[in-house]
Amino acid sequence: MLLFWMSCGSLLPLLVLCNNGQKRCTIQENKQYHVPLSTVSPVLESLQCYNDYSSYVRCSWEESPHTSAQAPLALYYWDSTENRESLCKPYGQPALNPNNSKLTVQCQYNTRYFGINTNHVFFFKTSCPSALLLSKNVRVRPPVHLSQQAVERGVRLLSWESPYPPSSLLTPTLNYQVNYRRSNQDDWTTVEVEDTHLSVKFEAQVPGCQYEAKVRARGKMGLWSEWSPLVTWLTEEGPSNAQCVLDEENVVTCSWEVKRDLAQFLTFDLSCKHNNTAPAQKCCVNTMVSAPSRGPMLKYSCSFPVQDSEQLEVELIPTRNTKEFQTHKHIRPNHPLDVQIEEIDGNWILKWNQPKSNVELSYQVHYWSNETQEDTRFLNVSQGSFSLSILGGSLRPSECYLVKVRALVVPGRGDAYEGPPSEWTDPVEWTSQPASWSATTFLRPHRCTGGHCLHHSLRYHTSLSQEGSPVGGVCPVAPQEQGTARGH
Repeated sequence: MLLFWMSCGSLLPLLVLCNNGQKRCTIQENKQYHVPLSTVSPVLESLQCYNDYSSYVRCSWEESPHTSAQAPLALYYWDSTENRESLCKPYGQPALNPNNSKLTVQCQYNTRYFGINTNHVFFFKTSCPSALLLSKNVRVRPPVHLSQQAVERGVRLLSWESPYPPSSLLTPTLNYQVNYRRSNQDDWTTVEVEDTHLSVKFEAQVPGCQYEAKVRARGKMGLWSEWSPLVTWLTEEGPSNAQCVLDEENVVTCSWEVKRDLAQFLTFDLSCKHNNTAPAQKCCVNTMVSAPSRGPMLKYSCSFPVQDSEQLEVELIPTRNTKEFQTHKHIRPNHPLDVQIEEIDGNWILKWNQPKSNVELSYQVHYWSNETQEDTRFLNVSQGSFSLSILGGSLRPSECYLVKVRALVVPGRGDAYEGPPSEWTDPVEWTSQPASWSATTFLRPHRCTGGHCLHHSLRYHTSLSQEGSPVGGVCPVAPQEQGTARGH
C-alpha cells in the first residue's frame, strides 16, 4: 500500500520546509503557462516596464479601482543573483483610464543592472500559502455499481463492486462503509463491512417511506474514498478540496481547487519524491484546469505514474507567476531638455538639449496652430542633431503656434535596442509674424499655477501694427480663457 512520508528539513529548495512554518512562494523564471483564456491574469497582461538603460526601471499596470481601494497591488523586482526581492516604489498618483474604467498605476525601481543579456523579472506580491502536503489525503476510488433489491421478509439487499479489477492487489485490501437513511432526514445509519453487500433488515425501515444509501471504500491506509452515487428505494443524496486517488496500482490522480483571484498570481504544481533519497521533481507535465463560466473557484487535476507507491511523497507547491522584460528591448529614454525657440531672419529656430542616455537617440518634433487645429505637423530629426528650422513662410500669419519634442531610441547595429518614444516635452508657444513686423522672440516652457499661466525667461521687443497692438511675444489669451491655466 501507499506509504507517504515527509522528512522535515531534508527537502530540496522547491519544497516548503515544515520545521519553521514559514510561507514561501518560489520564483520561476522563463516559465510559460498554458492555461485557458479565462484564467489569464489581466493585471499581469497589462504590466509594462521600461527603463532609461542607466539608473531606473519604471513600470505601469491596470487594476480595478475596487482592488486598489481594498488592497493595492505591490510590484516587486526579483534579483536571482542575490536571491532577494525588492519593492518597486510607487511613482506618481494612479490615474483613471476613461476607456475601460481601470486605474493605471506606476512604480519605479532604481538599479544599475542593464545589458544585452540582463533581464528584469517582476511579480505582484500577494499572500503566499504554505506548501500543501497531500500525503495523508490519498484515497482509493469509490465503489461502483451500487444497487438495491428487495428480498424475502422485507429485507433490502444493497450490493456493489470494487472500483478495481478482481485481479488487482488492491481489491482484497478494501473495507467498506455504508450509510443509509430515510430520505430528507439528517441522521445516517453507518455500517462497516468487509464484503461487497449489506442486508438492511425490515425492522430498520419504516413502511411506506423512501430510503437512500451510499457506500465508500478504504484501503489499509489513507482516507475514505468519495461516496458512491446514492441508490434509493421505497419500502413496500488554499487550495481546498485537495486529494489524491489511486486510479490504478501505479497511477495516481490528484485534484485541488484554487480561487480565481489567487490563480492570477500563483500557480500550484505537484512535486513528487518516489523514495527518500530521490530528488523532488514535477509530477505532472500537463495539469488540467476546469474553469466554469461562473463561480469563484478553478479546479485542477493531473495524473501521473508511480514507481513504488509505498515510498511516494506528494506536495502541492505554489510558484509566483512572473513577466520578464529584456532591458535592451524596453528602453524608454528621458525627454529632451531646455526646449526653446527663437526667430532669426524671419524663420523660427527650435533648439533643445540631449537628455542623459547610454544609447543613441533621434528626435521627433510636433508643432501645430493653436487656432487652426488641422494645421499640425510631425517632423523627424536625424541622430546627432539638436535643432530644427521652421520656415516663417510655412506658418499662418499672426497665429499662436505650439511645439514639443520627444526622443526616440536608435536601434543601432543589428537592431539591438528597442523601446517606445520618450514623453513629449512641455509645449513651447510662439506667435508667427504678421504681414509686416519686426520682432525677436525668445521663449521657454511655461507653467501654470493657481489658474494663471506664467512665462519664464521671456525677452521680446515689438513694433506696433497699424492698429497699434503688439505683433510678437506671448500668444493672446481668448476672452473665455482669461484667468485660467492653459494646460500646456
